[in-house]
Amino acid sequence: MTSEIRVNKLTNRIGLSTVTFADSGIGVTVTGRIDPDTDSARDLGTTSVRWRNVYADTLYGDGSNLTGISAGVSLANGANNRVVTATGANAITGESTLTFDGSTLAVTGGSQNAYLNNNILKFDRASYSYIDQINDSGSLVFRVTSGNTHALRLDSSAQAHFGGTLYVPDDIVHDGDTDTKIRFNNNEIDFEAAGSSRFKVTQYATYVQAGHPLAFLASSGASPNMKSGGTNNQDLLFTTGSGNPTRLQIAANGTSTFKEKLKVDYQVSGSDYCAFFRNQNANSYGVWISEPASVNVGYPLLAISNSSGGSHFRVDSGGLVYANSGTGTEKPAYFCRAWANLSGDSSPATIRVSKGIGGFTDLGVGDYRFEFSSALPDANYSALCSSAGDGGWSMVPHIYSHSDMTTTTVRFSINAVNMSGQNYDRDIFCMAVFR
Repeated sequence: MTSEIRVNKLTNRIGLSTVTFADSGIGVTVTGRIDPDTDSARDLGTTSVRWRNVYADTLYGDGSNLTGISAGVSLANGANNRVVTATGANAITGESTLTFDGSTLAVTGGSQNAYLNNNILKFDRASYSYIDQINDSGSLVFRVTSGNTHALRLDSSAQAHFGGTLYVPDDIVHDGDTDTKIRFNNNEIDFEAAGSSRFKVTQYATYVQAGHPLAFLASSGASPNMKSGGTNNQDLLFTTGSGNPTRLQIAANGTSTFKEKLKVDYQVSGSDYCAFFRNQNANSYGVWISEPASVNVGYPLLAISNSSGGSHFRVDSGGLVYANSGTGTEKPAYFCRAWANLSGDSSPATIRVSKGIGGFTDLGVGDYRFEFSSALPDANYSALCSSAGDGGWSMVPHIYSHSDMTTTTVRFSINAVNMSGQNYDRDIFCMAVFR
């Protein structure tokens, strides 16, 4: 047995189709290449006689006749820069409208295109719209038009900045607190808290829920506010200061009650008034000033002063009236309690005009009694009288007697100066009482 044959070339003889080697162990060992004599004309095995396993680092060829691969994969519509997508279980296609050139991811087609490049998402529609993060560090910016107008900017603090009008279909709800919201209805804005309407703005008015104050936040301390007097009380209360005490209360019937000083400091034009009071009820007071239950006598209830604080007119808690009527300073003013103008020569005598007189009696010639409308506190008053007539005699009107000066009446008589002592009726008789 020949143990080894060494040749430079092993070639089939004509008529011989095969060279057979041992069927076990290593049949052929080569230290170089095994090449066919002609390119792309020789086969390794046949369709019916195949190699069981082929081990290789790299396979070259189109692979069209390979078997054992799941259904095979086909590529359609391939071109440079196209992004490949799956069009079936074993088919892929190059998308002509989805491309990537190494820097820009583009979605094109028709009139609506989008481009992602350098952190900018551009929408090629209506003169371009953008989403970018280039010009605003840490922010996400939504831009519209070629002028890069900010439509919305989300900054690094998650704050949203709108460049135009914000449109919402219905509500703006607090995240994590869904019963706090701003609700938009037809021509109405409703602010809700804790599930209830607290503040509402309509085309006609602004409303605050009854029983809840409209507060004005102070820099420190209590906040002043306006509020209703209670659920079933329609009073309006204005409060301010420590503890929010009520300073002004407007009752449901319209009565306004000031709990503190009312100060009117205003410049009017022309001859107008700083304050005007008018009571349309003829039987009632126009202005009422009442002293407290406990009062120190002598302190003013009403005072009118000049610009430097000097008093022009004052009424004190004791009922005294002071006036500066050309005297330079205020002086006590004592008013006439009663007066009358009498037609003494008529029969009987009659009063032409009077004030503070409740009744009159003609007691005889030159003798008259007057009754006061209101009794005087005592009889220590001053009673004055005078007369005038056509006669030539000088007449002396006087109080009739001391006993005729009472708290309710006073009596006068008129006598001639001559020795007759006769009384006379005079055409004019005047009297006045001061207290």
